[in-house]
Amino acid sequence: MKGFILISLALFATVGQISAQSNPLLDVLDRVTEVYNEYEEFKHDSRFAMGDHIRHLSQLVLNVVLEEITSWGLRVKQQCPHLRNTEAQGEIVRGCAESAVVAIAAHQDAIFDILEDMNDASNAVSLSTVEELVEFNVITNYDDFNSHFDPIITEFRSRLTAYVAQVGQEIAGLAGITSTLPDTTRACINAAFQKFLQTC
Repeated sequence: MKGFILISLALFATVGQISAQSNPLLDVLDRVTEVYNEYEEFKHDSRFAMGDHIRHLSQLVLNVVLEEITSWGLRVKQQCPHLRNTEAQGEIVRGCAESAVVAIAAHQDAIFDILEDMNDASNAVSLSTVEELVEFNVITNYDDFNSHFDPIITEFRSRLTAYVAQVGQEIAGLAGITSTLPDTTRACINAAFQKFLQTC
């Protein structure tokens, strides 16, 4: 956001140097604003998609955990009526649940890292734009301004395309474990409780 404000101020400061009849600076500001908004919208959409997948997946895992707690609680009482080691049973559930949390967090952290990189890239491109505005003599090179600015816009869009692909991979990863993580968590709890029952 800071970088975008710098661009806007730099452009508006330069607008006064040129006739308002035909001003490429205003066109450039429109282009910068458009690309900047694409960045912000993508970051917003990424956070929403990530949150939606994580909420759904977390609920699925939680449902499995609750089902298994109820089911194994009854089995333990039936097969080991004198057993009172509820702490060990809690550790079984906690360990399997934590493994699920780690799997989810890996994708969440990766997406947050990408979004943070996007902020850094956005600021870097914005600052390079300001530097170009300082160096470029828009008065004497008026007709060349738009074409001079094209590489910066291109770089901005190229980086955005790369970030879209990276976030897409992580979202796909979340979608992928949605169909496997609940069953993996159930299998973890079942295996641990079966071993636990052998000790009673």
